Amino acid sequence: MRVFVADETALIKEVSADTGGVVQQWGEQSRPGAVTAMCFGGPDEQEVFLGRKSGTLSVVRNSELVDIVEGCSAQFCGLVVHEDTLITCAEDGVVKYVLPMVQRASSGHSRQRRQ
Repeated sequence: MRVFVADETALIKEVSADTGGVVQQWGEQSRPGAVTAMCFGGPDEQEVFLGRKSGTLSVVRNSELVDIVEGCSAQFCGLVVHEDTLITCAEDGVVKYVLPMVQRASSGHSRQRRQ
């Protein structure tokens, strides 16, 4: 089994639960790039979505780290995937729905609602 971990240094790691060793690592150390929320999604939950302190939304897809949305209003405090919808929540109360998440997330199309 493999586990994905991320932290306040902005590094994302895939770790083997069997050996405890790092299988793969992405990113560079950066406090603004700190990962504040993450979830699995995509086909067969093979993608890892990452919300960053800087307001950037990234995804690990096909073993590559890609920034898919930049300049969000505040740092992310929640991410969830429901069917083909990615739902994000930021600390300033803005909730965004990205429909469908895999195709449209990279183009930045979304609906948003302030709570």
